[in-house]
Amino acid sequence: MTPVTNSDFIWDYHRKISRKVRGSMYSHTQNENGTYNTRCLYCFMTIASAQESEQDLAHIEEHHLCPERILSDLLSRVRTVEAHARLN
Repeated sequence: MTPVTNSDFIWDYHRKISRKVRGSMYSHTQNENGTYNTRCLYCFMTIASAQESEQDLAHIEEHHLCPERILSDLLSRVRTVEAHARLN
């Protein structure tokens, strides 16, 4: 069995989350001047502000590594492995 490093886990997670839940992970608001902001709904970080278009936001969101989602997924995997080990 090949050990999984934290870096491998984070990038694997990033690829999966990019495909699955990107749309539901962010809140977009439009400023009075017509620009956009986006906030991650898991870690509540403002990911981008004063962007010209929603396409700009999407590009920035693709590169956001949410620490809350990563930690949650990692802990879930650890619990799954521990439960599996107890059964065997």
